[in-house]
Amino acid sequence: MRCWGIASSILLAVSTTVAGADTPPPAAGGVATAGGDVGKPAETKPAPDANLFLGYAAMPGGLRAPSADTLPGKMFAVSLIGGFGLRNKVLGPDHKMSRGIGDVAFAFAPTDMLTLGLTFDGRFDKHTGGVTAGGDDGLVGDPRFIARFGAKSGGITAGAQLMLLVPGKDAPSVDFNAVAVDVRGLLTIAAGPGKLSLDAGFRLDKSSKSVVDKDGNDNRTQLSAEDRISLGVSDFNAMVAGVHYVLPAGSKAYVGFEGSMDLFFGTYNGRMGDATLPDIPAHDAPGAILRAGANGGIKLAPQWTAYAFIQLAKVPKPSGSDVTAGNIALIPYEPSFTGGIGITAHFGGPKVVGPSGNKIVDNVVKNPVIVVEEAEIQGTVTDDSGKPLAGAKVTIKNKNKSTSGVTDQNGKFDLKGLPIGKTVDGKTDLDDTGAEVIVEGIEGKKQKLPVTMTLAKGNNAVATIVLDPILPPGQFKAVVRASGTGKPLAGITVKLEPGGASAVTDDQGNVSIDLQPGTYKATASGTGWAAQTLDAVIEQSQVNVRQFELQKK
Repeated sequence: MRCWGIASSILLAVSTTVAGADTPPPAAGGVATAGGDVGKPAETKPAPDANLFLGYAAMPGGLRAPSADTLPGKMFAVSLIGGFGLRNKVLGPDHKMSRGIGDVAFAFAPTDMLTLGLTFDGRFDKHTGGVTAGGDDGLVGDPRFIARFGAKSGGITAGAQLMLLVPGKDAPSVDFNAVAVDVRGLLTIAAGPGKLSLDAGFRLDKSSKSVVDKDGNDNRTQLSAEDRISLGVSDFNAMVAGVHYVLPAGSKAYVGFEGSMDLFFGTYNGRMGDATLPDIPAHDAPGAILRAGANGGIKLAPQWTAYAFIQLAKVPKPSGSDVTAGNIALIPYEPSFTGGIGITAHFGGPKVVGPSGNKIVDNVVKNPVIVVEEAEIQGTVTDDSGKPLAGAKVTIKNKNKSTSGVTDQNGKFDLKGLPIGKTVDGKTDLDDTGAEVIVEGIEGKKQKLPVTMTLAKGNNAVATIVLDPILPPGQFKAVVRASGTGKPLAGITVKLEPGGASAVTDDQGNVSIDLQPGTYKATASGTGWAAQTLDAVIEQSQVNVRQFELQKK
């Protein structure tokens, strides 16, 4: 088998594992963002692009579907990959092919719009149950040169890519007469949280000429069936296309999905009628290779990203008669399933430098320092005998906020954190210090009417609050008449303070109000009549009767 033994062995050794696919490595980690330190020239960090992911050839993109994005100018990138692939029954019902790959790639961006790459793809195929006794295993290695151009406008990047595959006849060597030229148009657009890349193009493939011997004779008749499906060269040109979608997964990871196609066309003319050489029948193009895959990566450090990938491929299969006749068409036969891991790194990037050596610094915007000033209120609630009352609800309420709690077993309360103002840049403004203290009694105890107080920053002590027992009510009755005539007045309002209890006289000028025992001021008033106020002392279970005589206004 033709092989690049030295290059392939090195690649397989540096790969973290022999994992496989003869496909390029998947996208890898993002590029670090730029920025300058305050007071220092901002000239040492790469330009920002949080959605730039490195894939095959250490360039942005995926396994088989490149992105139109390029590396930032002056950036250097490298990628390593190891992989493993499987495919069965290519050469017969018992045939099994396993493939280990190793790949190393280097890329450099002379400018923001141009990236150049060089890759060395090595693979080792192992065959069992095929045509050749012993399997005819072997190594193959191919160098590839890539040039990508991309121009960005808004959220769209358009570009083109040229890739040259230069296979050789022996190890190590290259044959420039067997170059495959792959040219594609590229388009990458922002799509939701990620980026969508599309590509389409044409591959002019002369790689099968690498099996021509030094005298110009097609040497494929000397190849085993296993060699023919492992060389990775082609008798046919192809239309190529791909799609790739990549999106961030958090701040340090990404995932990507892609599909790609190589559609072979044309005819290999073969060689017939030369008495000195074996016949090689003509072949029509075998159809298309279709692929689908997924990949993901995570940053290990700002410059280093580890990734993993899987890919499924539907690849044309040679007919049984072609296998038996040793007449297998040459195309890049791939494993049906591949998976692998790898790592990428990037270094350098554009310098951010001000004109004429000017220093780039951050503008310092001073935000005001705001401190909320708070009051803490402590006090005690007892009954009329001085016994502490536990479980009484205490509410402190100012204009904007309120806070509440219940008394402990000692009748004490301690309410914290009530805002009463703020201090801005050292200037204090206490603008909400007026407060009410409201105590709701427990069973059998009277609710305490609000007590007003002015709060200060920090601790505030409230005088002991006494809850009186709830006594049996008394009753206030009154009759309201017109002064001079004695005529009963209906619709007159009688209101008692404190407490605000009130009632309206009936047709006979009478009102009746139940009240807690205490001393009250009773006021009768109505439209067109001058108000009159009388004292009223209410005793428990007793009735206090008063008479109002109102004068017209």
